[in-house]
Amino acid sequence: MVRSTRIGCATVHAASSDGRSYDSLSWALSRSVSRSPSKRVAVLELLAVSPHAVGRGWGTALLVDAVNSTQLAGYRKIELQVRAGNSRAIDLYRSIGFERTGRVDKHPLGGDAMVTFARALP
Repeated sequence: MVRSTRIGCATVHAASSDGRSYDSLSWALSRSVSRSPSKRVAVLELLAVSPHAVGRGWGTALLVDAVNSTQLAGYRKIELQVRAGNSRAIDLYRSIGFERTGRVDKHPLGGDAMVTFARALP
Protein backbone atom coordinates (compact mmCIF):
# COMPACT_ATOMS: atom_id res chain seq x y z
CA MET A 1 0.00 0.00 0.00
CA VAL A 2 1.32 3.44 -0.91
CA ARG A 3 -0.07 6.65 0.48
CA SER A 4 1.00 10.22 -0.09
CA THR A 5 2.03 12.74 2.56
CA ARG A 6 3.04 16.37 2.02
CA ILE A 7 6.70 17.08 2.84
CA GLY A 8 7.07 20.67 1.73
CA CYS A 9 5.61 23.56 -0.18
CA ALA A 10 6.33 27.18 -0.99
CA THR A 11 4.31 30.01 -2.46
CA VAL A 12 5.60 33.46 -3.36
CA HIS A 13 3.47 36.45 -4.32
CA ALA A 14 5.33 39.48 -5.66
CA ALA A 15 3.64 42.74 -6.63
CA SER A 16 4.65 44.37 -9.89
CA SER A 17 6.12 47.86 -9.95
CA ASP A 18 2.83 49.31 -11.23
CA GLY A 19 0.90 47.71 -8.36
CA ARG A 20 -1.73 46.35 -10.75
CA SER A 21 -0.57 42.78 -11.05
CA TYR A 22 1.41 40.22 -9.12
CA ASP A 23 3.42 37.13 -9.83
CA SER A 24 2.36 33.96 -8.07
CA LEU A 25 4.86 31.12 -7.87
CA SER A 26 4.36 27.77 -6.13
CA TRP A 27 5.73 24.29 -5.62
CA ALA A 28 4.47 21.39 -3.52
CA LEU A 29 6.09 18.05 -2.70
CA SER A 30 4.69 14.86 -1.27
CA ARG A 31 6.39 11.62 -0.40
CA SER A 32 5.50 8.10 -1.30
CA VAL A 33 5.41 6.16 1.93
CA SER A 34 6.87 2.73 1.40
CA ARG A 35 7.89 0.00 3.81
CA SER A 36 11.28 -0.12 2.09
CA PRO A 37 13.76 2.65 3.00
CA SER A 38 15.45 2.23 -0.39
CA LYS A 39 12.28 3.49 -2.08
CA ARG A 40 12.14 6.96 -0.55
CA VAL A 41 10.63 8.84 -3.49
CA ALA A 42 9.30 12.38 -3.41
CA VAL A 43 6.64 13.46 -5.88
CA LEU A 44 6.54 17.02 -7.19
CA GLU A 45 2.79 17.63 -7.25
CA LEU A 46 2.84 21.24 -8.36
CA LEU A 47 5.15 23.72 -10.03
CA ALA A 48 3.31 26.85 -11.10
CA VAL A 49 4.34 30.28 -12.35
CA SER A 50 1.94 33.08 -13.31
CA PRO A 51 1.74 33.45 -17.10
CA HIS A 52 3.22 36.98 -17.04
CA ALA A 53 6.17 35.70 -14.95
CA VAL A 54 7.17 33.01 -17.47
CA GLY A 55 10.67 33.36 -18.91
CA ARG A 56 12.16 35.21 -15.93
CA GLY A 57 13.88 32.23 -14.28
CA TRP A 58 11.29 31.77 -11.54
CA GLY A 59 10.39 28.25 -12.65
CA THR A 60 14.04 27.20 -12.55
CA ALA A 61 14.49 28.76 -9.10
CA LEU A 62 11.38 27.02 -7.75
CA LEU A 63 12.39 23.66 -9.23
CA VAL A 64 15.93 23.88 -7.84
CA ASP A 65 14.48 24.78 -4.41
CA ALA A 66 12.10 21.82 -4.54
CA VAL A 67 14.91 19.43 -5.54
CA ASN A 68 17.20 20.78 -2.80
CA SER A 69 14.44 20.47 -0.19
CA THR A 70 13.84 16.88 -1.26
CA GLN A 71 17.52 16.02 -1.03
CA LEU A 72 17.88 17.67 2.40
CA ALA A 73 14.92 15.63 3.63
CA GLY A 74 16.81 12.44 2.74
CA TYR A 75 14.92 11.32 -0.34
CA ARG A 76 16.71 9.32 -3.01
CA LYS A 77 14.58 10.24 -5.98
CA ILE A 78 12.11 12.88 -7.10
CA GLU A 79 9.39 12.23 -9.68
CA LEU A 80 6.84 14.38 -11.47
CA GLN A 81 4.28 14.12 -14.21
CA VAL A 82 3.77 16.60 -17.03
CA ARG A 83 1.50 16.73 -20.04
CA ALA A 84 3.30 15.32 -23.09
CA GLY A 85 2.66 18.52 -25.06
CA ASN A 86 4.07 20.91 -22.44
CA SER A 87 7.46 21.30 -24.12
CA ARG A 88 8.45 24.39 -22.12
CA ALA A 89 8.08 22.50 -18.82
CA ILE A 90 9.76 19.38 -20.21
CA ASP A 91 12.75 21.48 -21.34
CA LEU A 92 12.96 22.98 -17.83
CA TYR A 93 12.88 19.58 -16.12
CA ARG A 94 15.52 18.16 -18.46
CA SER A 95 17.75 21.22 -17.94
CA ILE A 96 18.29 20.28 -14.31
CA GLY A 97 18.69 16.55 -14.75
CA PHE A 98 15.22 15.01 -14.94
CA GLU A 99 14.85 12.11 -17.38
CA ARG A 100 11.73 10.58 -18.85
CA THR A 101 10.99 7.22 -17.24
CA GLY A 102 8.87 5.92 -20.07
CA ARG A 103 5.69 5.77 -18.00
CA VAL A 104 2.68 7.38 -19.71
CA ASP A 105 -0.73 7.81 -18.08
CA LYS A 106 -3.98 9.09 -19.51
CA HIS A 107 -5.07 12.39 -18.00
CA PRO A 108 -8.44 12.00 -16.26
CA LEU A 109 -9.76 15.11 -18.02
CA GLY A 110 -8.53 14.07 -21.47
CA GLY A 111 -6.10 15.90 -23.71
CA ASP A 112 -2.39 15.14 -23.83
CA ALA A 113 -1.20 12.13 -21.85
CA MET A 114 0.85 12.59 -18.69
CA VAL A 115 4.48 11.47 -18.90
CA THR A 116 6.63 10.75 -15.88
CA PHE A 117 10.07 12.27 -15.33
CA ALA A 118 12.45 11.43 -12.49
CA ARG A 119 15.78 12.50 -11.07
CA ALA A 120 17.97 10.45 -8.75
CA LEU A 121 19.36 12.30 -5.74
CA PRO A 122 22.75 11.64 -4.15
